[in-house]
Amino acid sequence: MKRLLARGRWVLYFLPRLLMVGVFFVVLVLTLLGNFDALEPYLFPLRAAQGTETRLSERLAIGPYPQRADLLRLKRQGYGTVIVLLDDRLPQERALKLREEERAREISLNISPFPLGYLPVNSAANRAMAARLANFVAAHPKEKIYIHCYLGRHRVGFVRDTLIRRGLLTMPQQGNASILPKRIR
Repeated sequence: MKRLLARGRWVLYFLPRLLMVGVFFVVLVLTLLGNFDALEPYLFPLRAAQGTETRLSERLAIGPYPQRADLLRLKRQGYGTVIVLLDDRLPQERALKLREEERAREISLNISPFPLGYLPVNSAANRAMAARLANFVAAHPKEKIYIHCYLGRHRVGFVRDTLIRRGLLTMPQQGNASILPKRIR
């Protein structure tokens, strides 16, 4: 019986402390994710994993999340619209999207959100949103458009494939690497 009481005291002693530490870490993680836009430039592993900007045609390009200097360069190159594939349901992507909207407003770039979920990329909701995006691209035939997600690899690849299937882009020929991709500089 004494052993049972000793165990009960141990649980009563440590359980509230473990719960408080758990609550602290949950709040800390949520705070960091909510302020991801401020931390993002300093997160080298994520920046290193980002893809490169790729020109799909004379008026369409895809790539990773653009920093302020990238937005200025896109503006100088004649891009008028930036299509954002970031998902508002994720706090870190919502923070990045809000920062990008503010920066784009400063330099007179149009932002058009077409949020795609990250997993699974080929979901029914993402296919429907990619179809809406393709209709948007088709409705703006003269506009230079930059399309991006965060890393510039998965969701933009899905959108690129959708644009090819819809006939808005030509499929690159085997052995003719000059058609696609072309890096933007």
